[in-house]
Amino acid sequence: MIRIGYVTTMDPESQAAWSGTIHTIYKALNKRYQVEPIIIKQNFLLKKILSKFSKLKIKLFHSAPYQDNTSVLTARIRSMRLKGLVNRFGSKKIDVLFIPAGSTYLSYSDFNIPVIYLSDATFHVMIDYYYTNLTKKQVENGNLIEKRAIENADKVIYSSDWAMNDAIDFYGINFEKCKMIPFGANMISPNERKPKSIKSKKKY
Repeated sequence: MIRIGYVTTMDPESQAAWSGTIHTIYKALNKRYQVEPIIIKQNFLLKKILSKFSKLKIKLFHSAPYQDNTSVLTARIRSMRLKGLVNRFGSKKIDVLFIPAGSTYLSYSDFNIPVIYLSDATFHVMIDYYYTNLTKKQVENGNLIEKRAIENADKVIYSSDWAMNDAIDFYGINFEKCKMIPFGANMISPNERKPKSIKSKKKY
């Protein structure tokens, strides 16, 4: 059976993770494959250091506030952490790595096994929609991180044509590498119930 390394920063058993997407995909994969969760825990000390460094930069250079997906340093550190976690599996062989919504963990990583990256949007389409007041350098770094993540993946899955087409048109990714699979409602299906048989008591 194929063994999938499921990379996430959230608990895949939690229905609250990424509005249920992480949990629902995890359960769906488990029905057909052997799934090994690779949970990247938050490094609060590192986050505190980067936050203080950001505040110092703002004070000295009037730069924009820190954002993890526009920091090349953060992306390099996260990619290094992911590679370390994957290597620790040792004898527990992983056939495929599945990375949902983790561009910063993939952008500076390289693996000798296939990697599938999943996202609902690209960094580019989210500028001035979700990401606002970015500096020119932040935009440049954010696009670099996104492009590298997509390039490092063997297959990229998007939840809409809108996102997939931007990866192809803006980032120049080969369309054969991309796949569009819409996200579901992330709701647990109720147990199926057979309708009761209705027999007419009226005689004709």
